[in-house]
Amino acid sequence: MRKIETGQQYLIKSFSQAIKGAHRTKLLSMGIIPGAIINIIRRAPLGGPIQLQVNNASISMRNRELDLLTLEILN
Repeated sequence: MRKIETGQQYLIKSFSQAIKGAHRTKLLSMGIIPGAIINIIRRAPLGGPIQLQVNNASISMRNRELDLLTLEILN
C-alpha cells in the first residue's frame, strides 16, 4: 500500500495487468481512465476507503484498488 496524501492531485498513468474484465469496465465507466486527473478529498480512518474526485464526480475507492493504478503526483 502506497502513501496517498489528502489534497494531492494525481495523474493516472496506467492500469495494472491484474485489472481485467468487469472490474476494468467499472473503473472506466466511473472515469478512472489513463490520462485522467484525480484529487484526493479525504481518507477514512483505519485503512478504509479513499474519497476522490475525478471529472467532477466524487467516488470512493479501496486502497487495494488504488494500488492497481500507476499514479504520478502533480502538485
